Amino acid sequence: MSVLTAIVVAGSIFISFPAGIARAYPVQHAVNVIAAILLGPFPAIVIAFMTGLVRIRTGTGSLLAFPGGMIGAAFAGWLYKRTRQIWLAALGEIIGTGIIASRYLIKALPSFQHLLLNLDAVQVKMAQESPIKISDGA
Repeated sequence: MSVLTAIVVAGSIFISFPAGIARAYPVQHAVNVIAAILLGPFPAIVIAFMTGLVRIRTGTGSLLAFPGGMIGAAFAGWLYKRTRQIWLAALGEIIGTGIIASRYLIKALPSFQHLLLNLDAVQVKMAQESPIKISDGA
């Protein structure tokens, strides 16, 4: 899964184009379909989530990556699992990303904004409460 995530992150730097208020990343969509076929729906969703998280944290993506990528991967995996037809997995990715995710984007976006804005605060708190203390040798 980490290799597919890395492929998407690296490919997203080179191949993207504007699509309305967002940017389209063809490598993300292709890997969603490949992951859905090879690994199944849940791993495809995890790959889409990790890709979106890495792209946002590195400043190369937007919050729109989460609902589109994850819902597209879920539909691709679900349709492939039900039919074993590769073209239906690709169609599921298109329907999931282009129709369903775009329709429910308004509802999902505030949740992800809250998550990402508080991510740094959670990491700092976890570091402060860590039972492992680094000694200065004194």
